[in-house]
Amino acid sequence: MSSELTLLLPFDHFLFSELHQISEGQRLRALFVSHEVTLTGTGLRRIEVALQRMQLSYIACVPTRFHPPVADEQPVIRQIVVTEAKDTDSGTVA
Repeated sequence: MSSELTLLLPFDHFLFSELHQISEGQRLRALFVSHEVTLTGTGLRRIEVALQRMQLSYIACVPTRFHPPVADEQPVIRQIVVTEAKDTDSGTVA
């Protein structure tokens, strides 16, 4: 994801999210019907709650030069990775 590319995923396509503590802070994985969005940063619980409440309107990475001035508990996204969700249906079993 970059400033040259945006992606709109409808809330009604949201399936679930997972928030994990990692050495770099936190990793939030949000799975939609067609895409998986993975955020790495800090304070990502607030983003997860906004997503659950269908109140999230926009996310973007915070440039490195702004990391120190960000207030505690405010989300800081260092990386956004978006991949197309894989079709897990391998067919019907007889």
